[in-house]
Amino acid sequence: MSSTRWWDYIEPIIGDMTMRDAAKKAGFNQSAFTRWKGGAKADPEFVVKFARAFNLNVLKSLVEAEFITEEEANLTEVAPQLDLAQVDAQELLDELQHRIDAIRYLLELEEGGDRKLAAIIDRSNVVDFQSARGDIPQDAVADHSPEEEEGDPSDYDA
Repeated sequence: MSSTRWWDYIEPIIGDMTMRDAAKKAGFNQSAFTRWKGGAKADPEFVVKFARAFNLNVLKSLVEAEFITEEEANLTEVAPQLDLAQVDAQELLDELQHRIDAIRYLLELEEGGDRKLAAIIDRSNVVDFQSARGDIPQDAVADHSPEEEEGDPSDYDA
């Protein structure tokens, strides 16, 4: 029997897993995999269960199982517009710092925010706050000393 589009799609996803383990993860009997490997068409319910269990796009899975077309699924792949190999290391560090600052700002907005996470973020700064981008309020990126908080952040488990 010839291989089906569905089997060609799921085989690399399950990789080295046994059919039994893959079926257990997906929440159905391993006989489904045996049938699919033999060329049987998948049931839509199993396709959805498989996709959800393996964190796949359900619509793409239904397309691969040939229940709907790509046009019906309206799938669009977006190619990255940025080649990270062409980005200066300092730009990457600045962007990472910006994201750390944004997370910190959001935590500070929450009343009684997660102090453990805030302490971890404090210890993870990779560049000086002065290089942070200016689209976060300055009070969010001002020098912040973890010692000003109750307790020492090094007391927390990372």
